[in-house]
Amino acid sequence: MSFVDRQTIGKTVRKFRMEIGYSQDSLAKALDCSRSAYSYKENGKCAFSVEDLQLLAVVFNLPLEAFFNPELYPEREIGMRVRRKPVDPPEQVGDLRMEERVLISRLRMLEKKLDSKELIENFWKTIKKELDSLSK
Repeated sequence: MSFVDRQTIGKTVRKFRMEIGYSQDSLAKALDCSRSAYSYKENGKCAFSVEDLQLLAVVFNLPLEAFFNPELYPEREIGMRVRRKPVDPPEQVGDLRMEERVLISRLRMLEKKLDSKELIENFWKTIKKELDSLSK
């Protein structure tokens, strides 16, 4: 593996962001920074921190090494485009808030490690219990 500079990592992040249809604003919120600060990082004027890259790896559902070896991760099918300002409650998958998208990404990561049927069943049981307790 050769040295990867901040411009290359920024281009790689942009590639992954565009593949899944996220806006710079939505990822800036996930990284708890302004859109302009995020733009500086993506354009290589500033560097992404390790923590930023770890969070982006979760959001993009990729391993951390994907930012340093993007050629190992060919272009994926582009997912549903998301709106810049999601509505509450979501009417479509594309209207999910960033926290909801991160939750889905984490569930997908777990699904790879666990039996997906067991994971989904346990998830729905937990959600049902929570909803039942709220309605009482």
